[in-house]
Amino acid sequence: MLDDLHWGDVPTLRFVDAALAKLAERPLFVFALARPEVKTTFPTLWQQRHVQEIRLDGLSRKAATQLVRGVLGDRVNEEVVDDLVERAAGNAFFLEELIRSVAEESETDTIARSRDSEAPSTVLAVLHTRLGALGEGAKRVLCAASIFGEIFTASGVRALVGDPVQAFGLREWLENLVEREVLTRHQHQHQHQHQDHDTDSAFKFRHALVRDAAYDLLTKEDRVTGHLAAALWLESQTSFAEPLTLAEQFVRGGDPKRAVRWFRRAAEQALEGRDLDAVHTHAERGIESDPQDEEKERADLRWLQAVAAYWQSRYADAARFASQAIEHAEPGSRRWFLATSELVVSSARLADFTTVETRFHQASSTTAAEGAEAAQLVCLCRSTFQMIFMVASRRATRCSSASMHLHRRKRSTIDLIRSPPRKFIMFAVYVQPTQAASARF
Repeated sequence: MLDDLHWGDVPTLRFVDAALAKLAERPLFVFALARPEVKTTFPTLWQQRHVQEIRLDGLSRKAATQLVRGVLGDRVNEEVVDDLVERAAGNAFFLEELIRSVAEESETDTIARSRDSEAPSTVLAVLHTRLGALGEGAKRVLCAASIFGEIFTASGVRALVGDPVQAFGLREWLENLVEREVLTRHQHQHQHQHQDHDTDSAFKFRHALVRDAAYDLLTKEDRVTGHLAAALWLESQTSFAEPLTLAEQFVRGGDPKRAVRWFRRAAEQALEGRDLDAVHTHAERGIESDPQDEEKERADLRWLQAVAAYWQSRYADAARFASQAIEHAEPGSRRWFLATSELVVSSARLADFTTVETRFHQASSTTAAEGAEAAQLVCLCRSTFQMIFMVASRRATRCSSASMHLHRRKRSTIDLIRSPPRKFIMFAVYVQPTQAASARF
């Protein structure tokens, strides 16, 4: 029996080949195990013999799940099971080591594990050996690719390592790594937007743990430098740069101030997609990444959280976030009025009518900065709306009159309707007969 034949030596293989030739009429059976790259290392292996090749597929997802459950039992939740199965990608040895690592690290009855946890040292040792056999040029390419994660583009790697890489150009190395089944081709969603299809081809590590092993080869300084270079390159690719990816790259690249801006954009996208929990997650990450960030960025992040909390019916949290946003915003600015507006509606839900009146007075008496007129009108209209529901006829009339006076004084109806958010502007323009409206209440 010969194990790991891909790491074999020529003299041994010749000896076995000679034995097979000389003892062809004898009951001699040779059982050899190897990875696919054995065909690259020994392309003419035993061609003159009657070799029967059996290609073993990896564990199916069902079998891998059963193995995880069989070892860890009911202590492990579905998220952890899916994580382990995905990272092992059908490799029984990797899955076994991952299971052992999780079981040893867990000190509680329920096993919870993050995807960012490190790969077991036993797995990394095996993969480091394999990467070493690929050559320095291939390792350099893979280490650069690992900075981007499991999926990367040729142009991204080129931005980090240049071209050519040793004797081969980058394209040749990537093609070679695909042939060696280290990488696979990947069709990313923005690839069709680029005319230079070949230059921007996307690739994916065939195995997530191979990416972990390549990343593990980088020094701490190399990682920081690489992530910053990757972030700057991704930032220049405005056609397909993902805000959250950019934020993470800037954090790991040691530039938290730039990361905050992209965490804010990620939170805005989450709000647009109604993923309210993600809004809080991204906003908190932005605040944590740079505690000394600019006041306006902090105001925007807290305002986004206030909006998300309000739509989650967490009115006390919404009021708290809005108050924090107001503290960090410049009075009279657009973000100040937006935050005040959220504080008003949240306070009304909490029956805190004193705050509603107080904030309305502040909003109506504060001069709006250039470009903040629409936000001020929105704030006053939302206050009026809450007053009406508070059955405060005289207050509602006063608020509504102030809103319409501001509307006539500041901008035309058409201009305001074109300003976001439109639904509140439309309400302001519509509610003109305030006396009649208040009389009904």
